[in-house]
Amino acid sequence: MQIVNYSAFKIQAQSLLNWLLPRLCVSCGLASDNASMDLCTYCHAILPWLEIRCYQCAALLTNANESIRCEKCQTSPPPFNRVCALFEYKPPIIKLINSLKFGQQLYPASLFGTLMAEAIQKKWYLNTPLPQLIIPVPLHIDRQRKRGYNQAAEVGNEIAKRLNIPMNINICVRSKKTFAQAKLNRERRKRNLASAFVVTNSCKYNHVALVDDVVTTGSTIRAICSVLLAAGIECIDVWSVCRA
Repeated sequence: MQIVNYSAFKIQAQSLLNWLLPRLCVSCGLASDNASMDLCTYCHAILPWLEIRCYQCAALLTNANESIRCEKCQTSPPPFNRVCALFEYKPPIIKLINSLKFGQQLYPASLFGTLMAEAIQKKWYLNTPLPQLIIPVPLHIDRQRKRGYNQAAEVGNEIAKRLNIPMNINICVRSKKTFAQAKLNRERRKRNLASAFVVTNSCKYNHVALVDDVVTTGSTIRAICSVLLAAGIECIDVWSVCRA
């Protein structure tokens, strides 16, 4: 009786498929030499990866005396434990973010989720336990219906699958329709987000990760973290594609 080596057959079939239908790099558009994602090795290397930043809020460390946390986080600690972000808000990431948020393109979410899961495993959580639950930053129901999906949830879903961490899209909702934060000053941002988020279900986990596409001033994640902490969650990490 002949024994079929299905593992070897699967590898050969995948190699043939990659040759017939090569992955295209989402950055340069050429055939990717990376079999695990739609990003070639060269473009992967030159992406605007976030360098040394404040451990807690991921802002630039401008003071020579700042070693781990920026002066602002030391004097006025935010309601979250840390911000883990992959990139600066620069090309070509801006184009990919806009394609995901406004262009009805979901492929950047898969790429971002893959890269974030890799950073979580190999960089961000080498000696610390992972959060027990993923919570995507919610969209208002009207905006989500118009867009057709929540981009943060799409990124979070890829991370959840790769790291085997559950994700809950219903535990926190945006109950108030707000204006775009980018168009408002600091004081109006706070008023805009007042009572914008509500925790709808009890959470049995005490350590969660809040997933977003871009962290700018941090007003949105601060507002969400405040209601999550009030609901009994003890520790909140923020996983973001970009830190602007």
